[in-house]
Formats: sequence, structure tokens, C-alpha cells
Amino acid sequence: MHLFVFLSVILGVFAFLAIQYSFWVAIGIMQLSGMFVVAVTAFSVPGTKSKVNRR
Repeated sequence: MHLFVFLSVILGVFAFLAIQYSFWVAIGIMQLSGMFVVAVTAFSVPGTKSKVNRR
């Protein structure tokens, strides 16, 4: 259910941007915001240490 709500919000934002501006502006804004979310997630989530013994 959470995934459905999340996808509905993204679709709504995309439709709003496409109506207000243009299709390519909406694509660009969604791509930039997606890259921002990935970067924030990558730096905020601590990485797991590898259990492989390297020589």
C-alpha cells in the first residue's frame, strides 16, 4: 500500500510539472530529484563491513 501511494504521488508530481511547464522539463526535474534522493540515501545509510578476509 505504501508503494502504491508513493507511486501515485510521483505520478501526480510528474503530471503537474508536465502541465505547468513541458514534458522535457518534467523529465529533467524528476531525474535530478531522483539522483538527489539516491545520493542522500547513499551517504546517510551506513555501509556494512565486508566479512571476507582479504590477504
